[in-house]
Amino acid sequence: RWRQALGIWKRLAAAGSEEARERLAKYFEHVTGDCAEALVYARRLPQQAASNRHRCLRLGRKLAGSPAARSR
Repeated sequence: RWRQALGIWKRLAAAGSEEARERLAKYFEHVTGDCAEALVYARRLPQQAASNRHRCLRLGRKLAGSPAARSR
């Protein structure tokens, strides 16, 4: 089911859906553990919302502490 949802969210995000971008950010952070990809989507969210700013900061901290992130 994740694969199906992923395809739908990506299409909606490409069409401008903020909700789809948020779901993709959460999916990549919490389901796959791909914080770099999560940050790509999180940065496309409106940064006026405190929750979005917090998500970007958290993902940035996770990436800064990750050896895999430094090798990319």
